[in-house]
Amino acid sequence: MNEVVLKEWRPGLKVVSLIELVHEHTSVSLPEAKNLVERFLAGERVTLSVPNSAVKAEFLRAAEALGVEGE
Repeated sequence: MNEVVLKEWRPGLKVVSLIELVHEHTSVSLPEAKNLVERFLAGERVTLSVPNSAVKAEFLRAAEALGVEGE
């Protein structure tokens, strides 16, 4: 599996949209996606598993549009 690391976020981050993005692109439940995003907002680097490199690229593009820097 490929991994995405959420590193930093910018003011104005669309939190609910990020939770939905995490839920849709990973195999985690909605409550777990919320927990991961809350940990990220608290300053923790969060690593997510995604199925393939195409999903990873799509996730990173969408996350950047929401205000998240990832790799």
